[in-house]
Formats: sequence, C-alpha cells, structure tokens
Amino acid sequence: DGDLEVVSDGDGASGSHSTTLRKKSLASYPMAVCNDGTPAAYYASDQMEGWAGVVVYLQEGGGCASVEDCNTRCQIDSPGLCTEDTAEEHDLDYTMWSEDPEENPPFHNFYKIFVPYCSSDLYTGTRNASAEIGNCFFHGKFI
Repeated sequence: DGDLEVVSDGDGASGSHSTTLRKKSLASYPMAVCNDGTPAAYYASDQMEGWAGVVVYLQEGGGCASVEDCNTRCQIDSPGLCTEDTAEEHDLDYTMWSEDPEENPPFHNFYKIFVPYCSSDLYTGTRNASAEIGNCFFHGKFI
C-alpha cells in the first residue's frame, strides 16, 4: 500500500544498523503541496558533507483516476498518501538505509533522502485544486 516501514527500537528483522532521517519541510515552496494542500516534506541524513554520493528514494503509492477514486483513496483506503507526513524523523532499519558496509555495500556511505508520497500523481502533476477534480491538488512535479 506504499506505507514506509518505520521502526524505532533498532531491532528490525533485516538489519541492526538503523539510519535516522530528519524532516525537512517544503513549506517555503508554495507549489510543493500534497493532495489536501498541506506542505510536502522530505527526510534526510543529518549532515551533507563526507558522503560518497546521494541516494533519493521516492516513495511509491500509485494514483487515482476520478474524483470518486481520489475520495476513496484519500478518505478511506490510504489517507496517509494524500497528506503531509507529520513525523519529525524516521528511524529506518532495513538494508537500503543501513550504514553498515557489509549489510549495504552500494549505499552504506551515501547521503540518504526519503520523499514521502502524498500527491497521487506519480510525481508529475501540476494541477491546482478545483471542484472538477474533487478539490485535490496534484502538484507532484514540485515535490
């Protein structure tokens, strides 16, 4: 369903080296909004210096094709995929996020960014909210 696995105790089933990513709000970018108009955000490693590269994970989540489909998605089935992620940080404890070179050889020393999905448009939309589209914003391109 596109939900991010979040663990806080560091005892995840697939690894023991968690990575903490902290929230960076996109509120200062007025076009970077979720379906409900709340500001989008991303989560990133603490420091930008000293990494071998950058890995960006765009959370999956599908989309909706009609007002009824979007209403069902955003109000019943997957409301978390249509609004701002309000957590201040995520402690991620599985292979892709690990900083252990044995567990995560390709990306252990990369700056990590996680972008929660909240636009229902495959990160391509530029459409403002209107009654015609159920008062949802589709601004994924700006996120």
